[in-house]
Amino acid sequence: MRCVALGRKNAGSDAGGERAAAPYSMLGSANLGGLNLEAFLREALARIANHPKPHRRTAAVESEVARSNANHRKRRDVSTFGVEPIAGSTHGSLVVKTALKQKAPRLLAKKGGRKTPSLYATEDSDSMVPSSKRFTGHALAVVICALTIAGCGGGGTTPSGGGGSPTPIPTTAPGTITEYPVPTASANPHGIVAGPDGNLWFTEAGGNNIGKITTAGAITEYPVPTAGAVLLGITAGPDGNLWFTEYSSTTNKIGKITTSGAITEYPVPTAGVVPDSITAGPDGNLWFTEARGNNIGKITTSGAVTEYPVPTAGAEPDAIVAGPDGNLWFTEYNQTANNIGKITTSGAITEYLIPMSMAAPLAIAAGSDGNLWFTEEGGNRIGKITTGGTITEYRVPTTNALPDGITAGPSGNLWFTEAYGSNGNGKIGTITTSGAITEYMVSTSNAAPGGIAAGPDGNLWFTESGSNKIGKIVP
Repeated sequence: MRCVALGRKNAGSDAGGERAAAPYSMLGSANLGGLNLEAFLREALARIANHPKPHRRTAAVESEVARSNANHRKRRDVSTFGVEPIAGSTHGSLVVKTALKQKAPRLLAKKGGRKTPSLYATEDSDSMVPSSKRFTGHALAVVICALTIAGCGGGGTTPSGGGGSPTPIPTTAPGTITEYPVPTASANPHGIVAGPDGNLWFTEAGGNNIGKITTAGAITEYPVPTAGAVLLGITAGPDGNLWFTEYSSTTNKIGKITTSGAITEYPVPTAGVVPDSITAGPDGNLWFTEARGNNIGKITTSGAVTEYPVPTAGAEPDAIVAGPDGNLWFTEYNQTANNIGKITTSGAITEYLIPMSMAAPLAIAAGSDGNLWFTEEGGNRIGKITTGGTITEYRVPTTNALPDGITAGPSGNLWFTEAYGSNGNGKIGTITTSGAITEYMVSTSNAAPGGIAAGPDGNLWFTESGSNKIGKIVP
């Protein structure tokens, strides 16, 4: 059922259309903000009666009214309505406010230095306010119309029986974890990323599949043509496809999968390099690490590969991400190397030593604060490095948590996984840009959470290689 605007004189008039559009716009905006529409509208209705009335018109204004009535037979009230939050409100209510839309020249024409008489002037200002009677009537029409929409389901809430309080919109507590089993047994899900199609995509190191999971939890798996590829890293490419690494030294390839599941594989020129992590670069190419080859690789979307050697021998470059400075940043997992590396898109590499010895840096992500954040599997810390190379480290509260994956999440915080967590029960952690850490236990024993990514639904999604599941946590 569609609502009919009340209180307008002529059906199909411009003013009537504006009044009809007001409640729909108001409810649409409130819906996007997650507000309890019926509660707000009932409060707005109650407040309208208390709207301040204008001062009584003077004799001079009354005379002007009479003259104007003779000259202007078609006058319209053009007050419109908007919404604003109530400070200190406990349920996100809104109040109706008025805004004078000054668009018809005849409404604001001046005569003898006075403003037109369809509006009242207050004594304490030169602003114009609509007639109290008209305002109340029009506002009441908008609120009644909006209540009808809300009550009929257009507002997103369901009123309770007997005219009582509206049923609250269901919410999920922060830290709530949901897990979805991967269909293939012992699939060993590893990397995960948000795809351009609104789904999450993940690699299966043991299942030899690329998996796709919808935000509702439905999983589809696509087998990779090369057997025993040991799929690890995955990222969304600039071409609308997903790109992944094949970690097996005998496979030695970079793969591409379309959102419809078509897979193409490209061999890396140097044999046995063991491609590990992959990310999209600012130059429109894909960049990847070669753990055994000790190189940083670049592959174009057409499959041409270039390799750049890392200065420190045996560094075991692991994770890689595009930084806010237009460079690529990577971790060097080997404890004797213990560096964070930076490579320009032309291939120049700089390395920065981590203060904590034997930190074993693993994953790395760009933060909302313009810094790079990384996990230290050996140091049991979360590290931060500025684009100038200054490093700060924050201890993870749980001992021997084995921090693994990390990603930027909502509200500017970073989210990371703890493969071991507490006594083998993995955890999901979050760290603010000032270093405050909160941890959430994964309910499945020995879940071994690894890769983590922010989803298009506002949640964080992660892989569980130990329990063979994909997890979701509410931030």
